[in-house]
Amino acid sequence: MHSITILLALLLATTLFGADLKPISSAELCGRCHRSILEAWKRSPHAQAMESALFQDVLEIAEADFGTSARKVCFSCHSPIALHLGDLTLQQKVSWEGVTCDYCHSIREVRLQATNPRAVLEYGLLKSGPLKQASSMAHGTTFSAIHESSKICAPCHEYHNALGFAVLTTYSEWGGQQLCQRG
Repeated sequence: MHSITILLALLLATTLFGADLKPISSAELCGRCHRSILEAWKRSPHAQAMESALFQDVLEIAEADFGTSARKVCFSCHSPIALHLGDLTLQQKVSWEGVTCDYCHSIREVRLQATNPRAVLEYGLLKSGPLKQASSMAHGTTFSAIHESSKICAPCHEYHNALGFAVLTTYSEWGGQQLCQRG
């Protein structure tokens, strides 16, 4: 009887939480089921990517030098969801969340052939990640080898400007194909 109660409570909670889930959701919504992951993410540089005082100062300087088009370049890494949504004035909560759940778990492939690595994304209710046996009652899950590789880091941690100058080379300096640290 006790296990049936737990199963029903889990089913009800997942149904209630999953009902609000849409292809691009706030990390707070993801955190309803993934609480410990949300708390760890909140302390990460990815969560602070938009609200960092240093980033905000550099964004202001870039906009002064290059106009509002600088936001597109900067947001491609600091708030890729805002760029995808076209929310360059940051009206939506999810746009302030930096590198958030739906961005990383929507990456299906990373292409390294161009000057700058590019993530291939599929926003939807299918979330990709490094676990082969993952399952969820709120959304679909699929294993992704890219999530076990450092290639997933390349689109934001390797950048050459329009003149070809290497601005950020963390990915190539680090060795590129090593496994990313999880956690």
